[in-house]
Amino acid sequence: MKKLSIWARSNPVPARWIIVFAQILTVLAGSLAGLAFYFRGTIFPNACWQALAGLLLSALFIYPGKGLRGYSYRVCNH
Repeated sequence: MKKLSIWARSNPVPARWIIVFAQILTVLAGSLAGLAFYFRGTIFPNACWQALAGLLLSALFIYPGKGLRGYSYRVCNH
């Protein structure tokens, strides 16, 4: 991972394009999966939706705020 972050730091434009392309592919794959579930008539129980919503909300509250970011990752270089 460190080699990848070093490459991304020295090549910011290609790194951003790779991230954009990966996000587009993720959205397309999710849309196709949703359509496949719809056409097959697959219905998820309410407990699945509630568990997913709880997971996303907990991740939202646990994720550090903009002012706190970096403090948990900061390494002293003395």
